[in-house]
Amino acid sequence: MSLAEQIPTRSSAALSALDIFYTNFNEVNFYVEDIEQENLYFAILKKHFPAIIFSKIFPLGGKSAVLAHAKNSINKKSKTKNIYIVDQDFDHLLGRVEKIKNVFYLERYCIENYLIEADAIVEVIIENNPKLKSSDVVDTLGLVGFFDQINLSLKELFILFYAAQLFQLGIANCAIKPEKFCNTKSRWKIDEDRVNEYRKTIVSEAKPPKIDPPLIDLTADIRLQSARTANSDQLVSGKYILTIIFHYVKSRYSLGSITFDSFVYRVAKNSALESMAPIASKIKKYISPGRLQKKKRPSPVDG
Repeated sequence: MSLAEQIPTRSSAALSALDIFYTNFNEVNFYVEDIEQENLYFAILKKHFPAIIFSKIFPLGGKSAVLAHAKNSINKKSKTKNIYIVDQDFDHLLGRVEKIKNVFYLERYCIENYLIEADAIVEVIIENNPKLKSSDVVDTLGLVGFFDQINLSLKELFILFYAAQLFQLGIANCAIKPEKFCNTKSRWKIDEDRVNEYRKTIVSEAKPPKIDPPLIDLTADIRLQSARTANSDQLVSGKYILTIIFHYVKSRYSLGSITFDSFVYRVAKNSALESMAPIASKIKKYISPGRLQKKKRPSPVDG
């Protein structure tokens, strides 16, 4: 058994109840989906809500758990403002968005979509290579053009992922690791042959009696039109995009032993996050800061 496997983890019920220990330390309780993204979300939320006192946010282990917590009648009576933030995913396209006043769906596919900023990525490179000039890095990478290239390459793949979910084909889709669709020797390039193989799998499964009429021409099928016309930042996962950017950057500059998760966190710390302003504004309007009670006490130890 590995060290990671020996470390005890909290159950869903324990995660949901953790907020009671922070009643006197948080003006607002922020709830998010992924346990492994707690530090990332904390850094991002601190940037957008610097005037609000909160010493911890609460990942609940998935969107269904977040929505269940929001619907719970006991949690609705909380004296502390509760804010629930969930990924948009394909929910807006599939008609799965739940309208709950304090549940805020990201306006892009996922939180990573807000981190795709050229300046932030360049800064991470400079942190590891302080003798470089930012202007030289910008010229070498051509990130803005590369972003467009990535979105174009990934859009067709995510239309396939959308088809898998829309038709409930039981085929793995968005959870597949990005590298599965990348060139083995150039992981910053999408391997069209691998995408085509996945396309064949989708088409072979999307036929009678399971799907009628069958899915034949993905470019013309009206059932996929909403995905095809969606903005890339609403259709394509930012995690996929950042994974490809990570491999692209590493192919040109030394980043030491940095992991992908560390790369994303450092990009977030360096990001202006101006693209999140609209949803942050909606959250602030709901919170109504004037009604918050100040609780300036030291944070408890998270045990």
